[in-house]
This record gives sequence, structure tokens and C-alpha cells, in this order.
Amino acid sequence: MPTQQSESAPSSIAKPRILIIGFGALGILYGWTLAQGGAEVVAYARSNAELIRKDGVDLKSLKYGEHLGWKPAAVASSESEAQQHGPYDYVLCTFKVVPELQSISSLVAPLISPSPSRKPLLVLVQNGIAIEHEPYEKLCLGHDAPLSGLISCCAWLGATLREGRVCEHGGLETLNIGLYPTPEAKELQQGSERVKAWEGFIEVYSAGGGGAIRSEDVQIARWRKIFWNACWGGLCFTSRQTVMSLLSDDSLEYTVPVVKNLMSECMQVARATGLGPESLPDSAMDDAFNITYPERPSNPDRQGRLAPGFKPSLLIDLEAGRPMELVPGVGNVCTLARKHGVSTPALDLVLASLRPAQVAAVKSARQERGLDAKTIEGSGGPPAGPL
Repeated sequence: MPTQQSESAPSSIAKPRILIIGFGALGILYGWTLAQGGAEVVAYARSNAELIRKDGVDLKSLKYGEHLGWKPAAVASSESEAQQHGPYDYVLCTFKVVPELQSISSLVAPLISPSPSRKPLLVLVQNGIAIEHEPYEKLCLGHDAPLSGLISCCAWLGATLREGRVCEHGGLETLNIGLYPTPEAKELQQGSERVKAWEGFIEVYSAGGGGAIRSEDVQIARWRKIFWNACWGGLCFTSRQTVMSLLSDDSLEYTVPVVKNLMSECMQVARATGLGPESLPDSAMDDAFNITYPERPSNPDRQGRLAPGFKPSLLIDLEAGRPMELVPGVGNVCTLARKHGVSTPALDLVLASLRPAQVAAVKSARQERGLDAKTIEGSGGPPAGPL
């Protein structure tokens, strides 16, 4: 793997300019928060660009309050417009990761106009494991690379987009923010350019009221989220049922052992990649399990944090016939398992049960976008890099 990272990272910026690719619920929420922290936000949107230009967006949040008609500094609906509004200090991605459809690098690269003296950092606010290597290798390595580095984030929140411009957000919002590759202690102490740029992003996000968590190894946070997404979520996908259905008295005897078994397989894979109990304790599985289990209908002390009809986003996409984040959420875990010789029969079953629907959805989406037909690859190939 090449190790020569591009230079010219933005180290100290009073008013950073940030391009947000994907201005749905997450894009609106993060755009508003970063703008409150002093950033100039440029929204790259396609389907809802005209709505945002005309009426702005409405943020309705239990945490941040109600803010109607907010507009980013600029809105771009084409690659050329996005380039014209640059150069940028950060490029933040909130779109879904579906490598069978299109890689992260191929979506990002056309939006950036090369600037040797001002190279932005890529900020991934996207789900999954082992998603960073592809854009890092393609966009951040070498003197001619258009980006200077990569910030990897793990988000915990619930937000929904209504009518193309209304973001409804609850009270939960935390964002683990780390560097990729994970920095060594010496680099942190010396404060390299990418470390300064990372810390600058955290400062802006925090200043806007965001729940930033400085993560020196963000992969730990990503695995913690996998324990929920691939396990509680995984059983929702295969059963085509809501989370609350898994928690019914008639189902618990069967669903709970399966969820725990899925979590155990995920932990075995995490251990095989080098994450020991000192950084990722076994209690992380209990934490993920207890996010949901206490909300079962038979528990008189449930807090009501789980809506009766709540479905994971992957299940919503499955039912709508849309491409799913299958590779980052489940596929890459299975691929890492094979790479390290770990048996994961339950995770393999989840992946196999969704594969035919994913193939059909990706082929349909490629045709709609006018992309060349090709054989749809499997779970993404062995993730390269440090895992």
C-alpha cells in the first residue's frame, strides 16, 4: 500500500469552506451545525437543489430547536457548479456507500477543482467497516492527489427527510471523529498538518453545538455501531420485520439468541483484525444489545425511545427496491472474516438472503443513471489497509 500522503492540508482556518455531498436529512443537520460553528457550507444536491435554493431548509430538532428557511452559502446541482464554488477546506460525504453501484472516489473526484496550495480533507460520515481505504488510496496519496487526507466519522442519531427540504431530528446526536489511517502517538504529539486540520474540524463542529467526540481510533466506534446494525438490524433485514416485532413476547425466545450470536461473530472478526479487549471490551456487545432490548413491549420500565414502526434504513431500501448499504454494513465484515479465517455462518446467511435483491436493485439503478452495464461484484473484495 502506498504511504506517501498528499500535503497542503488546511491547518488553521478561521472560516472553513465545506462542501457537503448529499443534502438529505444528514446533510441538512450537519450543514446547519457546521454553519453555526462558523463554516461556509456549500450543498451539493441533485433532486432537491431547486427547493433548497428557493425556500431553504427546515430543521426541526429536539436537540437544536426549530429553524425554518435556513440556506447554505451556496447550492450546487452539477459537477461544474461544485467546482466553481471551491476551493474547499473539507469535503463531507453523507451519501450511502454502495460500491457495487459507484465508488466513493468516483463520486467525489469530479466535484473538486485541483488546487495545489489548498487541498481539502475528505470527511466520511457514513456507515460501515472498511470503507476508507478506497477513497484514501485514490484521492489522498501522492503529490498530485486532489485531497490532503481523510477524516472518518461514526454518527449516532436519528433523522428523517420530509418533502425534500425538511429535516426531522430527535434528541440523539453524537459524532465520533477520527483520522484515517489511525495516527501514531508521535504524530499526535508533534501535531502534523493533518492532525491540525482534524482538530480544526472538531472545533468548528463543536462550536456549532455538535456532539463531537475526538476519537484517536475511530474504528472502535465503527465496530460498536456494527454490533447494532449487523445484528439487530441484520435480523430485521432477513425477517423483513420492524425492530419492535423482534421484541414481541412471542418472538423473544427465538430472536434474542440469534442477535447475540450475530454479535459474537462480529466480535470474533473484530478481534481477528487486532482489536483487543482493552480497546473493544466484550461489554460493547451488551451496550449494543441494551440499546434495544429494554424497549420490548413487556418491559414496564421501557423509555419509549423506539417507535413502534421503526425500521433500519437498509430494510426501508430493501422494501423500496433501492440499492442497500450491504457491503459496508455486512459484506465487509464477512470478507474480513474470510481474510482472517473466522467462521461467520449467521452473518453469511444475512448477506446471502439480501444478495439477490441487491443485485436487482443495483442493475436497475445503473440503468436509470445511464451507467455501463457490468457484472455486479460480490461483497466488495478483501478490504485493504490496516484491518
